Amino acid sequence: MPIADILGLKPGPTLLVTAGLDGDEYPSIEAAYAAAETYNGGNFSGRLIILPIVNVAGFDAGTSKNPIDGKYPKYCIPGSLFGTTPRLMRRIVQDYARHASLWLDLHSAAQGETVIPCLWNNISGVAAIDARGEAFTRVSGVVAAVREQGSTATRTLAKYGCTYVLAESEDEEQHGHYIDRAMQTLGMIPSVSSIRPPRVFTKTRDLETLEDIPGEGEVLLWKKVAQPPHPGARLGEIAYEEITE
Repeated sequence: MPIADILGLKPGPTLLVTAGLDGDEYPSIEAAYAAAETYNGGNFSGRLIILPIVNVAGFDAGTSKNPIDGKYPKYCIPGSLFGTTPRLMRRIVQDYARHASLWLDLHSAAQGETVIPCLWNNISGVAAIDARGEAFTRVSGVVAAVREQGSTATRTLAKYGCTYVLAESEDEEQHGHYIDRAMQTLGMIPSVSSIRPPRVFTKTRDLETLEDIPGEGEVLLWKKVAQPPHPGARLGEIAYEEITE
């Protein structure tokens, strides 16, 4: 597993960036490698750890799962001693995440998929951990975010003082922005001007589809139907919001 472990010129917090947990999500992998090159000189405060391809076996096979045991690494956090993929994720948690203030887990569209700029920043119940996640969410540049009650992974990482955020985009440049803004949130590099905060949902199922319409702002589609629809049924609504720079 490739690793870039870079110390900044000044002391500060630690940011862990991972990509390639799904082995066929290439834009996030490329962005992670690019960030390692950008910050290789240490022109920041703190420590930057980048794991650009976590699921090496999946990357080699061109699959999201780890072909060795058929498991998705993202669903094995915080890991265990039993099984190939759970052991891998346990190593990442114990060797890197437990020493980090923020774990930014980058995901992108696999081949044939389309995703929107969005993130998952679940609630751990630890005030400082959740405040850090909210601060990143506000400046992340995504158009939608989900904050559900924390999973076992979120709560476990919070005990180590680590905030876990999963960020999605099919665009390599957007992933680069995620990394920069995570570093800004932690005070590792200077902050930029304010960015429009995203819509926040409390359930993943409420986040359906968000499509960028060039020159026309954004269209957010919700599908809220309790039963299978009949012909002519109203499936949802379109909410239009003008985006201004």
